[in-house]
Amino acid sequence: MWKWTQINHLKLIILDCESLNQKYIDFPYQHLLGVDVLKIESLDIDKNIDLDALIANFLIMAQCQSYEAIVISGDMTWLKKVMSYRIGTLFVGHLQQKDLKYMPDFVVDSIDSLIDVLSEKDKGYSGEVLTFENKKGSLLSCQTEIVSDDGKKYLTELYFGGRYYPEKHQYLLDDALSYMILKFKHEYVDIIDIFFDEAIMDIRKKEKIDTLTYIPPKPQDIEKKRFQRFLSLKLERNAQDGLMLKDFLSCQCDFSQKGNDLAERRKTVKGVFRVNGDVKGKNIILIDDVFSSGSTMIEAMKTLYEAGANKVIALAIAVSQMTESPFAYQKLVCSYCQEPMELMYYRKTHKLLFGCPHYYSHPDQKSMMSLRLGIFCLKKRNRLYDGSYDMMNREDC
Repeated sequence: MWKWTQINHLKLIILDCESLNQKYIDFPYQHLLGVDVLKIESLDIDKNIDLDALIANFLIMAQCQSYEAIVISGDMTWLKKVMSYRIGTLFVGHLQQKDLKYMPDFVVDSIDSLIDVLSEKDKGYSGEVLTFENKKGSLLSCQTEIVSDDGKKYLTELYFGGRYYPEKHQYLLDDALSYMILKFKHEYVDIIDIFFDEAIMDIRKKEKIDTLTYIPPKPQDIEKKRFQRFLSLKLERNAQDGLMLKDFLSCQCDFSQKGNDLAERRKTVKGVFRVNGDVKGKNIILIDDVFSSGSTMIEAMKTLYEAGANKVIALAIAVSQMTESPFAYQKLVCSYCQEPMELMYYRKTHKLLFGCPHYYSHPDQKSMMSLRLGIFCLKKRNRLYDGSYDMMNREDC
């Protein structure tokens, strides 16, 4: 999904021509969408460019807001910088594992898929779309190479349902998928169950899958009887075919990855998993909630391969993101008590909404806001703003 762009208000497309195939440059954006197209022929991002001023000038030229613009590029290095400036990002090509922490709004590999995105036929990453509007999206995938201790190499796939932003993240709007992932750590979440069920079915259309397993809990989690989130999943459609989660992996010791760099993360998890049961010759989907550095997932995949698995495919709800914004993030404010509004799960309707911590005690429900309206207002409230140019009358929701 477009994290900052309101696609039905789109007014400007910025093309990074230096990184794009000619067919993407020549595509009739203006004719089909009625938008301005700005073609950038060369931009050396390694120099000390004032990207803030540059993008602000682009918006001034097109007389549009930052949430009415997108950048299309085949250069992830540039998009990493652009996406922190509250503009939509679309990457042309195949995303590599090293770029997962800076996932753009969309990834396309053909003109047809570009048309699907711009016409809103492709709604976005499946986890994000399902959480936001209960509709089907598409999985992001990339390949990775697993190397066993004896040097044998296995090329396999990683699948993801979207982006995850940690609790203290300062880049993004209050994020619905991230909220539900945090909730899933403590209780069953039907949307997460539906995501895994549908995602596994989609993978099975491409691969013959024999069994499913998951990243196991640590010994301390078992000892303290913490909620075992993966065991709560029903996976109803797959269960009808006799495909259910099995505990093929166990964790041998407690470990923590917080604060560790990539090298330390890989060292920390080395040898922590053990295989329970026979996985020889099996094609396995291994699931987890959040993919951070990938060290834990890849170590678990390696352990299964070394035990004789034929193919191990990873599936995670989301990838933890690192992009930050240089601009302060403005939250919505409750119209009744003026306190900041947060994403909340409204049990009466089983839906997400925006409300202050005291919304339930307010005399009317006008102090609450639907997810869709709240996200739209946040996009307006947090649009790119340059002190020398007020791109709107600053009438916030």
